[in-house]
Amino acid sequence: MPLVPVLMKLREVALLYQDRVTTTSTKQNIGRIICHENVHMWFGNEVSPVQWTYTWLNEGFANFFENYGTDLVLPEWRMMDQYVLLLQNVLQSDAVLNVNPMTHPVYTPSQVIGTFNSVAYQKSGSVIRMMQHFLTPEVFRNGLILYLNRNKRTSVTPPLLYQALQEALDQSNHSINWPVATIMERWTTQGGFPVLTVRRSAPSANSLYVTQQRYLTDPSLVSNDRWQIPINWVLSTDPNFSNTMPQFWMPAVSSASAIDIPGLSQAEWYVINKQQTGYYRVNYDDENWQALANVLARNHNLIHLLNRAQIIDDAFNLARNGRLDYRYAFEVSRYLINETDYIAWGAANAAFNYLDVVLSGSPAYQLFQQYVLSITKPLYDRLGFNVTSEDEHVTAFHRNIILNLNCRYGNEDCVYTAQNMLEQVINNSISISPDTQNVVFCSGLRGGSAENFNFLWQRYLDSQDSSEQSILLNALGCTSNSTLRNFYLNQVIAEDSAVREQDRHTILVSVINSSPAGTEAALDFVIANFDQIQRSVQGLTGTTNILNALANRLTTAAHSTKVSQIVFYVCVMMM
Repeated sequence: MPLVPVLMKLREVALLYQDRVTTTSTKQNIGRIICHENVHMWFGNEVSPVQWTYTWLNEGFANFFENYGTDLVLPEWRMMDQYVLLLQNVLQSDAVLNVNPMTHPVYTPSQVIGTFNSVAYQKSGSVIRMMQHFLTPEVFRNGLILYLNRNKRTSVTPPLLYQALQEALDQSNHSINWPVATIMERWTTQGGFPVLTVRRSAPSANSLYVTQQRYLTDPSLVSNDRWQIPINWVLSTDPNFSNTMPQFWMPAVSSASAIDIPGLSQAEWYVINKQQTGYYRVNYDDENWQALANVLARNHNLIHLLNRAQIIDDAFNLARNGRLDYRYAFEVSRYLINETDYIAWGAANAAFNYLDVVLSGSPAYQLFQQYVLSITKPLYDRLGFNVTSEDEHVTAFHRNIILNLNCRYGNEDCVYTAQNMLEQVINNSISISPDTQNVVFCSGLRGGSAENFNFLWQRYLDSQDSSEQSILLNALGCTSNSTLRNFYLNQVIAEDSAVREQDRHTILVSVINSSPAGTEAALDFVIANFDQIQRSVQGLTGTTNILNALANRLTTAAHSTKVSQIVFYVCVMMM
């Protein structure tokens, strides 16, 4: 298929990279966005969905290939390992009862805009990744070639995709239990995703009893949705995680199945969903959770890295909504003191961020902070603040997690080092890596110093680099000085604001995420100025980012009462 020249218009922060100024995160984002937009030459331009009901045919494939394609060109970035963290993140937003499915009707312009969300991008990309694994990469590739060639310059619907994939499957040496269309129909037209509850049929039996139900954050809610689910497993007696083809398909017509697994009775532990290729959660019986915690503590490398991340994410989320005792989640997490890979720590960081919010102000909060400091100490000592040219690409993300947790939770060495580094920056005696600037600047502002704030604010005003501006905007919200915080918040709505409209939502997001006091101040500011904020940030996207940040931080009845004021205002405006 010939390439057609296209014109892409991007913001500077999504296109321009400058060594020693641009963060690794922004650099990765630039590569990802460029790849994403190029993928649209095929999925979106050459072949277009017949209507916005099928937005995922564009954005799901672009999301998948932005990572898969970048991984082929820059394997050291480990984009397909990082994809598991993306999948885990979208499982959070996809776990509410009224979430839209991948395929859903749209009729109005506002509904069209609403389709460009995490379901169309990250969920659809994750389901496409699952499809690649249950079909095999070769069949998946051959099917897409057929789909694109057959339908070029035309409008398509999902059945045309399924037909091409089915033909490629039929021409291969592989087979699956149902037609591709039958499987994908449920995954694309039902919202949410399943959780598998897995039990040994008996201690000495060679079979598992598996049930499926829709996973919902609110466990009091019930849904009758079911899926055809690709299942595979690993036993402790043969810990080989490489083959991700399904070993069993759970039917959608039944909520329970028995799976015969030769040798299961001799296995100390087992893992379902190799490399978390399936878009679902797994809950085990208490005995297997404890066995997994034991093997992780003893030799965590026996379990594949992506499954270590899966085990952490599943355990803490299942505990979060009462499906699992938190004891087992923390038992699993004890091994992290020996974990050196970013992917597993990315999953743990998401879990710890949630607990930080809900435990803040409680008697258990100090114990939680001490626990996190204890298991991060080896990595803090190893990574520190010193960025080297030998660092892996993902080390920048890993270091940020460890430094943020340690400085936020009161590691004296971390706080002192960060504040000392900021003083040296102010005195022009050192320059620091852009990858550590946020934690250094943020720690330096938590003490409430007006001098530090004014220096960084002036640096923002003087900066001509969008990447540096982004770092500074995210850091300035960390100030604990209420007067300076109010000045900063008012930059969102001030007529003479020095911050560009498309960046103003970052001010509120940074204050919300800075501390409990910052969250309270930002919430009060949003309630008092909601109408002005909507007009001052860049449309729906900016407002959505602000409200999402608040939603992740509000936990009390008092917060609920305050939020109702925003809801009331929105309802009045819509009348």
